[in-house]
Amino acid sequence: PVDLIPPTRHHKTQIRKILEAVLINQGFLEEVNFAFLSETIHRKVSHDMNSLLEIRNPVNEDLRYMRGSLLPYLLKNLSRNQLSERRVLETFEIGKIFEKHDEEVEEMLLLTALVSSPDLDLSFYRIKGLVESLFSELSLPLIFEESEDLRAIPGQVLEIHSNGKMVGKFFELHPWVKENFELQGSVSVLEIPLADLEAVKPVVIQYQEINRLPPAYLDLSILVPETTKAKEMETLIRGVEPELLKTIKLLEVYRGKNIPEGKKSFTYSLSLQHRTRTLSETEIQDILNRLILAVEKSGGVVRR
Repeated sequence: PVDLIPPTRHHKTQIRKILEAVLINQGFLEEVNFAFLSETIHRKVSHDMNSLLEIRNPVNEDLRYMRGSLLPYLLKNLSRNQLSERRVLETFEIGKIFEKHDEEVEEMLLLTALVSSPDLDLSFYRIKGLVESLFSELSLPLIFEESEDLRAIPGQVLEIHSNGKMVGKFFELHPWVKENFELQGSVSVLEIPLADLEAVKPVVIQYQEINRLPPAYLDLSILVPETTKAKEMETLIRGVEPELLKTIKLLEVYRGKNIPEGKKSFTYSLSLQHRTRTLSETEIQDILNRLILAVEKSGGVVRR
């Protein structure tokens, strides 16, 4: 294999250019909004006023605070656009936000992107696919972990981790926020502080000969306790057959109909591939049996 060694760290300016290029190439429209806002519009997204930086002599009440989030104006503009358009709407902004911590003020450069659609699956997985494209372009490793956010629907929040560091999150906007802006359909949100990306070391890219043998694909739906994290289950699955398991993707986290209370379902797509020969049906079945056994030992149930 031949190594392609990227820079030890990405510079913040370089990161911004890469993010903007990927977003624009994927059809997202860029916005530039005021850095000042009112208490009224801020409370439509968050009830926390303690971290907002207040201006001593504001021009008017609408410009009394420095923004602590890019969401308020992005959602306000989205509401206006929904009145005239029914199609999928995709926008983003990269801008500074300000947070007050006691007597000190922290200034951060933040990316916030929105996808609005009549279809929940379309908007949420559109954002997920965008994240995968962004991190691929930055040569950064990527892991998703379940999380919580008061602005989000419970169970529809994923943190973005890279090299053991949390570098952002994306989520499905909670109905109470949508009602405040009179928004229709599904709205998914991505937030990434650029400074956090700058602190992560890119991976070394290895090039090797393409394996021309066909992979075998398995889809697994696994019923697990509510407290189980997707990362924990992925580690367990990888440990069953690390040499042949080439990719593992989390397709869905499902709660609802036919799922017992206190449980949830992870759906994974797996690909298996040998370097020198095609895997037989017997070998694939043996791997599947060992996967089922490992999942059951951990307290889960394979639903397939």
